[in-house]
Amino acid sequence: MTDEVREAISKLLAEADFEERGIVEQVIKRAGLKPQPRRITSQDELAKLADELGVRLDWHEPDEQGVTARVEGYNLDNAGSWPKEDGRPAVEMCVIIRKGEDEVAAVNLATLLGWASADRRI
Repeated sequence: MTDEVREAISKLLAEADFEERGIVEQVIKRAGLKPQPRRITSQDELAKLADELGVRLDWHEPDEQGVTARVEGYNLDNAGSWPKEDGRPAVEMCVIIRKGEDEVAAVNLATLLGWASADRRI
């Protein structure tokens, strides 16, 4: 797959809602490719993802909606590297959010910690 095609698919997935993303992912899978998780870079994007996944406001028991997660990477930093970028493993720690068997989103762990604590710091 060319870089242009990969970039076009990534852009389409980033702009798609959960249902549209499912359709695009099915096309990608039928083509023998593995879809990349959506990169969550803002709190608004995370809130939209939560709505699409159907999780509670406090994210309590997301497994009841078939949502799980894992952390990959080894460096707690948010300088801008992402998991599986150009086929390489993650360097920066990211939370990979899954719905069923599909990786639907990636959130940088250091960024997530910043969002959680920013309005409570002195």
